[in-house]
Amino acid sequence: MTTDPNALFRRAEQAFKQGDPGAAKADITRLRRLVGDHPAVLRLHARIEQALGDVAASRALFEQVMRIAPGDADGWMEMALFLRSIDALAEAADAIARAIAIRPNSPHLRHIEARIALERGHADAPGLYQRLRKSVPDDLGMLLGEAAARFQNDDGTGAAALLDEATAARPDWLEGLNAAARLRWQLGAGEAFAEPYRRALAVRRNDPILWASYLGAVGSTLGHQKVLEELPSARLAAGAHDLFDKLEASALTETAQHDAAAELFARIDCLADPSFGLVYLRHLLRCRKAEEASAFGQQLLSRGAGYEVWPYLSIAWRLLGDPRWDWLDRGSDLISVQDLAELEPLLPDLTEVLRGLHTARVHPFEQSPRGGTQTDGALLARDEPEIRALRDILHAAVARHAEGLPPVEPDHPILGRPRTGLRFVGSWSVRLTGEGFHVSHVHTRGWISAALYVSLPQSLGDGTHGHDGWLALGAPPAELGLDDLKPVRLVEPKPARLVLFPSIMWHGTLPFAEGERLTVAFDATPSGR
Repeated sequence: MTTDPNALFRRAEQAFKQGDPGAAKADITRLRRLVGDHPAVLRLHARIEQALGDVAASRALFEQVMRIAPGDADGWMEMALFLRSIDALAEAADAIARAIAIRPNSPHLRHIEARIALERGHADAPGLYQRLRKSVPDDLGMLLGEAAARFQNDDGTGAAALLDEATAARPDWLEGLNAAARLRWQLGAGEAFAEPYRRALAVRRNDPILWASYLGAVGSTLGHQKVLEELPSARLAAGAHDLFDKLEASALTETAQHDAAAELFARIDCLADPSFGLVYLRHLLRCRKAEEASAFGQQLLSRGAGYEVWPYLSIAWRLLGDPRWDWLDRGSDLISVQDLAELEPLLPDLTEVLRGLHTARVHPFEQSPRGGTQTDGALLARDEPEIRALRDILHAAVARHAEGLPPVEPDHPILGRPRTGLRFVGSWSVRLTGEGFHVSHVHTRGWISAALYVSLPQSLGDGTHGHDGWLALGAPPAELGLDDLKPVRLVEPKPARLVLFPSIMWHGTLPFAEGERLTVAFDATPSGR
């Protein structure tokens, strides 16, 4: 057993990086007995405690570091990142400002500063990114940050122009092309949303990766039939490629051409690529091959495909009457409905703040709203007083939900997770208008997901419109054609009502006739691994 401090530190760091914080903690505890409270050791210990879900211990260790070494820029930076990860963005901004005061010419620290300003919704975020780009002109990530900041500050036209100019100069920059197309779509460009891609393809017509990125965007916006229409041009320009076969198989099954799709799927190793494996899994369910879907889904799990497979296994097991469906979905045991009386006085002001953030004209790519818009960025990270108050209320509500869950079950994708150190990993507002709805979908980044009703059409509460606008939990996506599998629960929307449910549970909303339906949604996850 080694007593060499350097070796112990390296071993603890390696265990942490490899996803074993328990082993890392054992080594870091021994190391602290040997060397005492060294700042680098304390910083690593703080990251380990956060990974184990003990946010309070992690915070105390970071604060101890800064008392010992107040001139340590790296310490302030790590503390800022920790505070950002637990949604304490105002404190994170203060910490990164301390780091910048020590090391003012660091682009990395300035980038963290700009990112925090963007997440807080500050008007100075575009300027911070613009100045940062001058010091690192070749870092395209900074350009994406400035575009996001401009769009968030109601300068969609400026953001689009920035991305158009950059992608014209870099037709091989796929991330920028996708961002430019997404932004143009949200601004209501219609079919012209893909103009940056078309301009790039005029220069790089033989690039199959570029064609695949373009066709993926087309499928998400203009539909899968449009993909089938454009695939011959892609093959003529770039030649045969397995990406084109996968796009065709996906488009064929999504347009209900199941026999033709099956022929293509038979020629592709669907297990080799987990994301494409999900496409094949959807095909099997469309064809009601539930036994095959169950077996294939479990193969994907064994290959490490993970969280996104469970919603499809839920459908397969439900079709089969398999008791594993009851084990996975648990009826209403994993769902809670909380009417937040403490939120009701804040609703009028919160409504006005949220309306002001809906500057887009169309929902983003691959998102669930239809007939409405969705805000950009992390809503609950913003600095408006109404949103800060909302964030505190929602943190408490999620903690209550976690405390009320059934006992821990290690093999269950929801009940096997830690329940401490809860944080938001995504948050947004959706504004639906007449005949708007959400298609049934899941959130694979979260552990617990939520719908909070802020403002509703008066007609939804007068008892004359049945289930219009209600939240439907457990119903598969309509495009799978499994209409006999009805929602397992319908929840009536009411202002200040919060519905919490597993992120892997299918959920959508029923259309409503007229008016405005304004909601907040988020995903929460434990900080422990």
